Amino acid sequence: MIRKVMAAIFSLLLCVPSIGLAQVNLGDLRITEIMSASSHPSGGANDDWIEIVNFSNDPIDLDGYLWDDGDQLFGGDFTAFPEMYTPVGATDPVELILQPNETILLVREDDANIAGGFRESWGLSDSQIILGAEDMISFGDTFSGLSGSNGDEVNLYFPGPDAANPNVNAQLIAQRVFGAALNGTEPAGRSFEWDPTDASTAIAGSANFSTDGVNFAYIPASNGSTLMPGPGTDQASPGLYIGMPTAGPDGDFNGDEVFDCLDVDALVAEIVNGTNLSEFDMTQEGDVDGDDLTAWLAAAGAANLASGNPYLVGDANLDGNVNGQDFVAWNNNKFQAVAAFCSGDFNADGNVDGQDFVEWNNNKFTSADGVSAVPEPAFGWFFGAGLLIAIRRRR
Repeated sequence: MIRKVMAAIFSLLLCVPSIGLAQVNLGDLRITEIMSASSHPSGGANDDWIEIVNFSNDPIDLDGYLWDDGDQLFGGDFTAFPEMYTPVGATDPVELILQPNETILLVREDDANIAGGFRESWGLSDSQIILGAEDMISFGDTFSGLSGSNGDEVNLYFPGPDAANPNVNAQLIAQRVFGAALNGTEPAGRSFEWDPTDASTAIAGSANFSTDGVNFAYIPASNGSTLMPGPGTDQASPGLYIGMPTAGPDGDFNGDEVFDCLDVDALVAEIVNGTNLSEFDMTQEGDVDGDDLTAWLAAAGAANLASGNPYLVGDANLDGNVNGQDFVAWNNNKFQAVAAFCSGDFNADGNVDGQDFVEWNNNKFTSADGVSAVPEPAFGWFFGAGLLIAIRRRR
């Protein structure tokens, strides 16, 4: 009886014209990642979640779009996106519109504080759209949860007649069917991710388990749960997806909205590692090398320095000047296998040695603004000793 009532309500809803709601093409919205078996218990901020991306060239108003996370829609249970939502820090709600290449995350928990905990745990920006179960309009399904042990499916629908079947009042526009995340070999806490650039995965297609350091996947700072406190263990990439726009990474590799040593040291480590991960390929040339380090110094300087000029090679502490403090960073790590720009590996070869000293020496006592800086008075003897050591070591 309940299912009949729900079906009737659904039919009535779809008979009412939706103002401003435009039909989307197949593949405009895609489900790109699903966490079906977090390593943390329910009740915390790291439970099941779904990532959806707008792959069209136009904004999409999600008002009235439907989805379910348990069975096909016409089983009677489904959920509708709300018309409005309130962004972080805002007092007034705005329309739920997904911009091109923008992601939206659907988090299972229905406490508003949980969404905040999820955002904090994964280090997501305030601009990332996150909806909890309480934000949805429920018609029987309140995001009951995904099965990590048996496999499950997620379906996304456009609320209008299916062109291929006029008798059906909704069109399936995206679907992900996935297997068990806990199958005896894969541990809890790894999301399923799809490559949306592969035409075969626009609707369905096979998925891979996310791996830390691959395709933007990373481990959160914390597990986001008061029931299981401690450092994070999950591996996923909420808000990031395979095949993001190819304009090149902006250099903020860890997504904390700061260009600092964490970013450039990660880049140098990747250059030395030689795996050519696309998320570090700032020049979009297909490999990760010294050109990408040069591009990062330019991007970071534009973001951090008043002049907007690139950082100079040898500026280990990224203060805009190459001086004695940077020499100290080199000296503290000299003749060691250290792949970190801020520790003195200025040429990104995995070693802090005489070649890096030469890089520092070429720019010493100069600022990114092109102004010569007077060396610290007490630095002269230290510099002379370091130079002598470097020369002797090279011989």
